[in-house]
Amino acid sequence: MDGYRDRVALVTGAASGLGRGLALGLAAYGAKVVAADIDAAGLATLAADGVEAVALDVRDAAAFRHEAERAAARHGRIDYLFNVAGIAVAGEIHGLAPEAWRRIVDVNLMGTVHGVHAVYPLMMRAGAGHIVNMASIAGLVPFPLLAPYSATKFAVVGFTECLRHEAEMHGVGVTLVCPGFVDTGIYRRAEVQPGFDADSAELLPFPRLETGKAVAAILRGVSRRRARIVFPAYWRWCWLLYRLHPALLSPGTRRLLAAARAAVAKAGA
Repeated sequence: MDGYRDRVALVTGAASGLGRGLALGLAAYGAKVVAADIDAAGLATLAADGVEAVALDVRDAAAFRHEAERAAARHGRIDYLFNVAGIAVAGEIHGLAPEAWRRIVDVNLMGTVHGVHAVYPLMMRAGAGHIVNMASIAGLVPFPLLAPYSATKFAVVGFTECLRHEAEMHGVGVTLVCPGFVDTGIYRRAEVQPGFDADSAELLPFPRLETGKAVAAILRGVSRRRARIVFPAYWRWCWLLYRLHPALLSPGTRRLLAAARAAVAKAGA
């Protein structure tokens, strides 16, 4: 991981979860980290670890561009952009309001787009840099009950794949990260449709990977300039099965829906 030493990294969603873990991990490897998030209180706790914190709402394209230019002016360049900020929305599609769709599109998809538009031109001029976009296994395999989240992550996957082909001509690396379910709290904090308030562990009964292990896998893969990082291994197999024969996953999704509906009914009893 010596490649991170003295490099400048801008990390969004850095107040908690994977963003926080990546900011601290990069700092531990000697990078100069600019941590951005809308949660100012969460950011404040990073200062003791030598991380520079900036308040940023990734939905604001002008603000993102301003902070990127300020960071580049202070440090001379931006070597890495980690687009991590994201939210989750849960529930069955028929019960989801249009406003919930707009919020998650604005954060998960447009927040990523704004980050690229803010930092990519700086990297193009330098002829170097690396962009890391956080998607999810839900951006490779559809998950019922997480349609808005899955839809935005599918969009991030497509956007990132297109970006990679264009960016390589300018000397800029691009990595797509699709982790499985990581124990970051994003699903516990998910916005849910009215009446859909069962515990997320019951709604999404999948093993949760420790945040530290996820951070290590991401930083290792980015340091090797991998195009895609999909983990743990069993989710890579699920992705392969879905690509080869989508119907193979149908029995599992039916069981998931049945279990979730039972959990919701139990919670409302």
